[in-house]
Amino acid sequence: MQAVREMDYTINGVARSLQTRKTQTIGTLIPDIANPFFAEVARGVESVCKERNYSLLIGNTSEQSDEQARYLMAFRSRQVDGMLVFPAPGDEGALTPILEKRIPLVFVGRRPVSVTGDMVYVDNLLGTKLGICHLIERGHRDIALITGPGLLTLASDRASGYREALQSAGIPVREELIQSCDWDAGAATEVARRLLAMTPRPTAVFTGNLILMTGLLRAAREAGLKVHEDLEVMTSDDHPWLDAMEPRVSVVRQPSFEMGAIATEMLFRRIADPNREYEQTILRPTLKIRE
Repeated sequence: MQAVREMDYTINGVARSLQTRKTQTIGTLIPDIANPFFAEVARGVESVCKERNYSLLIGNTSEQSDEQARYLMAFRSRQVDGMLVFPAPGDEGALTPILEKRIPLVFVGRRPVSVTGDMVYVDNLLGTKLGICHLIERGHRDIALITGPGLLTLASDRASGYREALQSAGIPVREELIQSCDWDAGAATEVARRLLAMTPRPTAVFTGNLILMTGLLRAAREAGLKVHEDLEVMTSDDHPWLDAMEPRVSVVRQPSFEMGAIATEMLFRRIADPNREYEQTILRPTLKIRE
C-alpha cells in the first residue's frame, strides 16, 4: 500500500475489462441535457449505477436520429455493458442491430415505433387526461394542447388523452386546438401565437413539458394576456422553481427520478440474463394542484 501511494497507482480499467469482459459502464442517451426532466431522470440512473459501482456515459441527441445513431455506435465501440435510450423521433434503424445482437438495452420515457424491447415510460394518455379533466372542472371548454413532434408515440398518447377527456365531458373536440412542434421554446411560441389568435381562442392550454410552457407564456405576454385571469396554463412535468413562481401553475407530475432508477435496475437484469423475456413498466403520473 505504501508503494501504491508513492507511485500514485490506479487500476487499469481497460486491462481489467479485457479479462472480465465487463467495462462497468452504462451508456445513456437523452434528448436534451438542458431539460430539467431529463436531468432528473439521469440522477435516477446515476443513483443505481453508484450502488453497483458502475460509471455512466451520457450522450445528448438533440432529438436527432442521426445523432442517436452516432452515439449508439460510440457506445458499442467503448464496449458499454448496457444502454438506456430515450428514442429520438424518426429513423429507428440504428436500434435494430443492437437488439438483434442482444446487447442489453432499455427504452426510457418513450415507446419506440418500429422495434420492441425492455421499456419504462409514463402513462402519457392518463397524464394528459388528468390535466384536461382538471381544466374542465375549472369551467374551461375551449382547451388547447401543445405537445411534441408527431412522430413520437407520446405525442399521439397525449392527443388521445386530450380527446378522451373532452369526449367524456360531452365537449366537442376542436382538432385545430391540438398542436405539435419541436421540443423548443421558440417553436412553442409560434404555435401558441396561432392558437391565441383563433376565434374563439382557447381559455386554457396544456403543454407537453416545461420548455413548451415557456414558449406559451412568452406568446401570452405578447398578446397582453394575464395567466389565470385571461388564460389558464397547465403543463406536464414539474420543477421546484414552480413553487416560487407567480402566477401559480398546476402540473401533471411525472416520476422522473423513479423512471431513471427503475429503468437502470431493469437494465442490470437484462445484463445478467440477455435472453430473458422483455419487460415493460408503465408509471402513473399524478396531478399537483397549485392555487
